[in-house]
Amino acid sequence: MDTPALPATVDIVPRPTGRPSLYSPELGDTLADAYANGATWKQLASIPGGPKQRTIYDWMEKDDAFRKSFALARRVRAEDAATRGLQVLEECDPDGGDPRTASARVSLANYQAGQLRWLAGCWDRDTYGDRTALDVKMESTQLVAFVDLAARPPSSSSE
Repeated sequence: MDTPALPATVDIVPRPTGRPSLYSPELGDTLADAYANGATWKQLASIPGGPKQRTIYDWMEKDDAFRKSFALARRVRAEDAATRGLQVLEECDPDGGDPRTASARVSLANYQAGQLRWLAGCWDRDTYGDRTALDVKMESTQLVAFVDLAARPPSSSSE
Protein backbone atom coordinates (compact mmCIF):
# COMPACT_ATOMS: atom_id res chain seq x y z
CA MET A 1 0.00 0.00 0.00
CA ASP A 2 1.28 3.39 -0.93
CA THR A 3 1.25 6.15 1.70
CA PRO A 4 -0.17 9.44 0.49
CA ALA A 5 2.25 12.29 0.03
CA LEU A 6 2.00 14.84 2.81
CA PRO A 7 2.45 18.55 2.17
CA ALA A 8 5.66 20.09 3.47
CA THR A 9 3.80 22.86 5.35
CA VAL A 10 0.24 23.43 6.41
CA ASP A 11 -1.32 26.86 6.64
CA ILE A 12 -3.42 26.82 9.78
CA VAL A 13 -5.95 29.55 10.05
CA PRO A 14 -6.90 30.02 13.69
CA ARG A 15 -10.62 30.01 14.25
CA PRO A 16 -12.23 31.82 17.12
CA THR A 17 -13.14 29.56 19.99
CA GLY A 18 -16.36 29.67 21.93
CA ARG A 19 -19.74 30.96 20.99
CA PRO A 20 -19.87 33.79 18.43
CA SER A 21 -20.68 37.17 19.94
CA LEU A 22 -24.19 38.54 19.65
CA TYR A 23 -22.84 42.08 19.64
CA SER A 24 -23.58 44.40 16.78
CA PRO A 25 -23.62 48.20 16.77
CA GLU A 26 -27.39 48.10 16.20
CA LEU A 27 -27.93 45.88 19.27
CA GLY A 28 -25.66 48.15 21.29
CA ASP A 29 -27.70 51.20 20.31
CA THR A 30 -30.95 49.38 21.11
CA LEU A 31 -29.70 48.42 24.59
CA ALA A 32 -28.41 51.94 25.30
CA ASP A 33 -31.73 53.47 24.16
CA ALA A 34 -33.70 51.08 26.36
CA TYR A 35 -31.44 51.93 29.33
CA ALA A 36 -31.81 55.66 28.69
CA ASN A 37 -35.60 55.23 28.66
CA GLY A 38 -35.65 53.61 32.09
CA ALA A 39 -34.94 49.91 31.58
CA THR A 40 -33.02 48.33 34.44
CA TRP A 41 -29.98 46.07 34.05
CA LYS A 42 -32.16 43.12 35.03
CA GLN A 43 -34.68 43.99 32.32
CA LEU A 44 -31.92 44.34 29.72
CA ALA A 45 -30.50 40.95 30.69
CA SER A 46 -33.92 39.27 30.55
CA ILE A 47 -34.55 39.98 26.85
CA PRO A 48 -35.21 36.58 25.24
CA GLY A 49 -32.15 35.59 23.21
CA GLY A 50 -30.35 38.72 24.37
CA PRO A 51 -27.12 39.15 26.28
CA LYS A 52 -26.73 38.59 30.00
CA GLN A 53 -25.66 41.39 32.32
CA ARG A 54 -22.03 40.19 32.50
CA THR A 55 -21.89 40.12 28.69
CA ILE A 56 -23.09 43.72 28.52
CA TYR A 57 -20.33 44.73 30.95
CA ASP A 58 -17.77 42.84 28.85
CA TRP A 59 -18.93 44.64 25.72
CA MET A 60 -18.57 48.00 27.48
CA GLU A 61 -15.04 47.06 28.49
CA LYS A 62 -14.03 46.01 24.97
CA ASP A 63 -15.94 48.37 22.67
CA ASP A 64 -15.29 52.11 22.99
CA ALA A 65 -18.37 53.15 20.96
CA PHE A 66 -20.64 50.94 23.08
CA ARG A 67 -19.13 52.37 26.28
CA LYS A 68 -19.69 55.93 25.04
CA SER A 69 -23.30 55.23 24.08
CA PHE A 70 -24.00 53.82 27.56
CA ALA A 71 -22.30 56.82 29.16
CA LEU A 72 -24.63 59.08 27.19
CA ALA A 73 -27.60 56.91 28.23
CA ARG A 74 -26.60 57.34 31.88
CA ARG A 75 -26.46 61.12 31.47
CA VAL A 76 -29.90 61.08 29.81
CA ARG A 77 -31.25 59.03 32.71
CA ALA A 78 -29.73 61.43 35.21
CA GLU A 79 -31.34 64.40 33.49
CA ASP A 80 -34.68 62.58 33.50
CA ALA A 81 -34.37 61.78 37.23
CA ALA A 82 -33.52 65.40 38.06
CA THR A 83 -36.49 66.63 36.01
CA ARG A 84 -38.84 64.15 37.72
CA GLY A 85 -37.53 65.31 41.11
CA LEU A 86 -38.40 68.90 40.26
CA GLN A 87 -41.87 67.79 39.07
CA VAL A 88 -42.50 66.00 42.36
CA LEU A 89 -41.65 69.15 44.30
CA GLU A 90 -43.72 71.39 42.01
CA GLU A 91 -46.76 69.09 42.20
CA CYS A 92 -46.69 68.95 45.98
CA ASP A 93 -49.56 71.07 47.27
CA PRO A 94 -49.43 71.47 51.04
CA ASP A 95 -52.56 73.62 51.00
CA GLY A 96 -54.72 71.13 49.10
CA GLY A 97 -56.49 68.26 50.83
CA ASP A 98 -56.61 67.54 54.51
CA PRO A 99 -54.59 70.08 56.52
CA ARG A 100 -53.65 67.36 59.02
CA THR A 101 -51.63 65.54 56.34
CA ALA A 102 -49.98 68.59 54.74
CA SER A 103 -46.72 68.04 56.59
CA ALA A 104 -46.65 64.38 55.58
CA ARG A 105 -47.25 65.25 51.91
CA VAL A 106 -44.41 67.78 51.94
CA SER A 107 -42.08 65.30 53.68
CA LEU A 108 -42.93 62.56 51.18
CA ALA A 109 -42.35 64.87 48.22
CA ASN A 110 -39.04 66.02 49.69
CA TYR A 111 -37.98 62.40 50.26
CA GLN A 112 -38.92 61.37 46.71
CA ALA A 113 -37.12 64.36 45.20
CA GLY A 114 -34.06 63.58 47.34
CA GLN A 115 -34.00 59.98 46.10
CA LEU A 116 -34.23 61.12 42.49
CA ARG A 117 -31.47 63.67 43.09
CA TRP A 118 -29.30 60.91 44.59
CA LEU A 119 -29.95 58.65 41.58
CA ALA A 120 -29.09 61.49 39.22
CA GLY A 121 -25.82 61.94 41.11
CA CYS A 122 -25.04 58.24 40.74
CA TRP A 123 -25.71 58.28 37.01
CA ASP A 124 -23.92 61.56 36.25
CA ARG A 125 -21.45 62.50 38.97
CA ASP A 126 -20.01 65.45 37.06
CA THR A 127 -23.34 67.27 36.82
CA TYR A 128 -25.41 66.04 39.79
CA GLY A 129 -22.90 64.37 42.11
CA ASP A 130 -21.61 65.69 45.40
CA ARG A 131 -18.92 68.28 45.09
CA THR A 132 -15.78 67.29 46.86
CA ALA A 133 -12.84 69.61 47.12
CA LEU A 134 -9.63 68.60 48.75
CA ASP A 135 -7.11 71.20 49.76
CA VAL A 136 -4.14 69.68 51.47
CA LYS A 137 -1.29 71.67 52.87
CA MET A 138 1.25 69.84 54.91
CA GLU A 139 4.44 70.78 56.56
CA SER A 140 6.66 68.14 57.95
CA THR A 141 8.97 68.54 60.88
CA GLN A 142 11.16 65.61 61.66
CA LEU A 143 13.03 65.15 64.86
CA VAL A 144 15.90 62.80 64.56
CA ALA A 145 17.67 61.47 67.60
CA PHE A 146 20.92 59.66 67.23
CA VAL A 147 21.74 57.15 69.87
CA ASP A 148 25.26 55.86 70.27
CA LEU A 149 24.88 52.13 70.64
CA ALA A 150 28.58 51.30 70.47
CA ALA A 151 29.83 49.18 73.31
CA ARG A 152 31.86 51.18 75.78
CA PRO A 153 34.22 49.84 78.33
CA PRO A 154 32.89 50.19 81.85
CA SER A 155 33.99 53.39 83.39
CA SER A 156 36.57 52.96 86.06
CA SER A 157 35.89 54.86 89.12
CA SER A 158 38.53 55.22 91.72
CA GLU A 159 37.26 55.08 95.17
